[in-house]
Amino acid sequence: MTWIVRRELKIHGAYDAKPMNFPQSIDLIKRGLVDVDSVLTHRFSLDEAKEAFKVAINKTGGKIVFNPN
Repeated sequence: MTWIVRRELKIHGAYDAKPMNFPQSIDLIKRGLVDVDSVLTHRFSLDEAKEAFKVAINKTGGKIVFNPN
């Protein structure tokens, strides 16, 4: 935690997503009304967390997503 604080890193997460919102969100993506590829610039497994944080620290990416292993 100290490592994050000293480097003034910002960690953002999704908040207040309800299961009833997922079908509508998926539908919007399927219909091409939401372009997730323009927002999600990197996808990492949890094993690649160190590399993902390097990308975040260097601000070379937009939205970074972790896919569970």
